[in-house]
Amino acid sequence: MRSSGKNTVIKVMAACLTGIILIAGIGGFTYFVLEEKKERAFRDSVMLADELADDLEYEEAEDAWQEAIEIKKEESEPYIALAEIYLKENKIRDARKILDEAEQVVLEEELEELEEIENKYKLYAYAEEELIPKLGRTEEGEYS
Repeated sequence: MRSSGKNTVIKVMAACLTGIILIAGIGGFTYFVLEEKKERAFRDSVMLADELADDLEYEEAEDAWQEAIEIKKEESEPYIALAEIYLKENKIRDARKILDEAEQVVLEEELEELEEIENKYKLYAYAEEELIPKLGRTEEGEYS
């Protein structure tokens, strides 16, 4: 009688262990599928943003970069590209804002890239906030 009780306990434990392994496997597979879908959506947004920026469609490119940021906040690429677009459009404050946001969420190893674009921002900001108010803007044309 005692032997059959042990067998029942062993069978229950084996069934529980099998269930746990099965649930873990399903959970891992689901996580992998969702991460793959997220990565694909991110790459699609990046490709679209690049194409739009190449075609000088900056407003649409801004939207695509923002979408990429929403998908993967920890990636530096969308922040950098968006800041560069803002600088091209002379949206200095928007560039500063997106760089500040990036510093809060981007992975540590990618901060070096952010520092590079931040140096560009500082040059634009210096020209916009210091030089132009003091010296005025120049216009395109020939000078003698």
